[in-house]
Formats: sequence, C-alpha cells, structure tokens
Amino acid sequence: MPIGGALDHLGPRRTNGALLLVAAAGCLLFGVADGFPILLVGRFLAGLGVAACLMASFKAFVLWAPQARLPFLNGFVMAVGSIGALAATTPTEWLLGLMNWRELFVLLAVALLMSAVVLYLLVPRDPKPAGEGEASGLLAATVGVREVLRQRVFWSIAPLGVVHQGTFLGIQSLWAGPWLAEVAAMDRDGVANHLLVLAVAMVLGFLISGALAGALAKRGISAVSLLGGVNLAFTATLLVLASGFTGAPAILWAAFGFFGASGMLSFAILVAHYPPGLAGRVASAMNLLVFAAAFSVQTGFGAVIDRFHGDGPEASFAGAGFAAAFLIAAAFQGLSLVWLRLTRSWRDSGSV
Repeated sequence: MPIGGALDHLGPRRTNGALLLVAAAGCLLFGVADGFPILLVGRFLAGLGVAACLMASFKAFVLWAPQARLPFLNGFVMAVGSIGALAATTPTEWLLGLMNWRELFVLLAVALLMSAVVLYLLVPRDPKPAGEGEASGLLAATVGVREVLRQRVFWSIAPLGVVHQGTFLGIQSLWAGPWLAEVAAMDRDGVANHLLVLAVAMVLGFLISGALAGALAKRGISAVSLLGGVNLAFTATLLVLASGFTGAPAILWAAFGFFGASGMLSFAILVAHYPPGLAGRVASAMNLLVFAAAFSVQTGFGAVIDRFHGDGPEASFAGAGFAAAFLIAAAFQGLSLVWLRLTRSWRDSGSV
C-alpha cells in the first residue's frame, strides 16, 4: 500500500527506479553473504525492491495510454513477466553450469542496476502531476487509499478478480505439480513438461485476453462481459479437474493456464473507474488482496487434501482430496460472479 501512494505522488519512473536499486543491493548482498542472517536480509531487500515493478507499469499505462488500451497493455506486461519467470527454470540451470549461484546473484544485481539506469535515462517524465492536485505526503496517500476502498465499484468488481486470480496463482504456484504427480501419476519429466505447457498457456492468456478486450470494445462488448465469460470457462476447467479426468492433461492444464491468466482483466477494469491520480493505489490495493487470496488458496488446498490423506506409502495425496478442493474453488468462482451480477456498480461509471 505505501508503494501505491508513492506511485501516485512520485510517479512510476522515480518509484520503480529507486526500488530497483534496493533490489540490486539485495541480490548483491545475497551473493556475498557468509551466513543465514545476511541471506535473509538480502532476500528481503530483493523482494522489496521488485515489489513495484508490475504496479508501476499499470500506473504508467494509465498516465500515457488511452483507457481502451489498458487491458492489452496490462496483459502484455504480465506476459513479459511470465517469460521472465520461465527464465528462472531451464535457462538458469544452463547458467549454473557456467557459474556458481553466488556469481549468478551478482549478475542479477548488475542487471537490476542497469534496469534502474535505463528507467532514469530513457523513460520520460510523467505527462501530468502524479497526484493531480492532491496534497502530497503520507497523509494524502492514506486518504487516497481510503477513497479507493470506500467506493462501491471497488467492492463490486474486486471480489471476482481477487477470487479468480488468487485461485489461479495459488494452484499454479503450488498444487498443479502434485496433481500431475499424484492424480495423473506422471514421473518428474512428465510433470515438468506439463507445467511448461501451463506456463506457455498462461503467457498466451495474458496476451490474447488483453487484445480481445480491445477488439470486443469496438463492437460494444465491455471488458466486464469478457471477464465474466472467462470466469465461466475457468470455473468449468476447475470442475473438470475436480472430476479426476486425466485423459488429456496437457489440454486441461493449458485451459487452466489460459483462462486463469485472463482474470488479470479485472485490474484494467477497476483502474478505469478511478481518476488517474489514484491508479497506483487502486492497483496496489487489488494486488495486495490477490496475493492474500493466493496464499489462502495454497494453505486451504493443503488443509482440504490432508482430510483425505491416504495411509499407504504411495498415497501422499488422495484424488478425493483434490476433487473436494477443486470443487470448493469452483464454488467460490461462481459466488464471485453472482456477486458481480448482483452489485453491478461498474455500470454506473466508466466505459471499460
């Protein structure tokens, strides 16, 4: 939340540029650490330093791009971030054949430092005062957050986006692999290959859903309607996963990745209903709730699966536990869509 206020009052260029220097320091500290406490501090600084990257992009798009382009631009930067995540797999394994992990973190520190320099030298200054006439300082940022959360439109649209994205991230980051191993009975290579399929589908979901939102808008179909359709498809995928069907796992998890990633449309929809001077705080508030939901899904899935834990040495996770967990996730998707239909505050303002 403080980063959201900084993005609105200092602008994405200065906020993200300064924090990337913090991330560079964290990676450098991690690379030269001689004990766990220093490793922990380095990890903390690295996480803090990259915390503004996505939200800074969303804020910059609001300042520089037409409102109708926001879904595509948000999807594009999410896709770029996903490609970066892919770089942490096989490419990193290749690099570790050329250098040790300490040298790799020093290399990351240099890359982050260069990124900060590029932001400072090449990114133009904000086209308008970031706060749009608001008083500056922490008090104004706090008031702005309160203004974000008190609007009906936030609590109309945010639940669907939070449940959708939180469910997708929670499963994709932790429980997709165990399902492939325990329910579909795949070996390690099979799991890795299917997770790669999921990741590629996720990148395509970010790109295509954003582009599709812009194309449909020209035909009078709102991004909210597209989000609702994507949510239905995602819910259907969760129900198929709950059924225990393993006949076409690559297609199934590709659908999960594609329709799950498409839930990012909720960010552009929500930000479009606020003044540009609040965009950073809107996106940051939404992002905070999404990550809280993702952590809850990770933990909640584990609690449900443990209720069906098998007794044999090969029964680490029972299929019935996954079925129950996916059914609960699908039910929450349905409830969030019903909530959006009942509140419909998004009809009162904005055009996205």
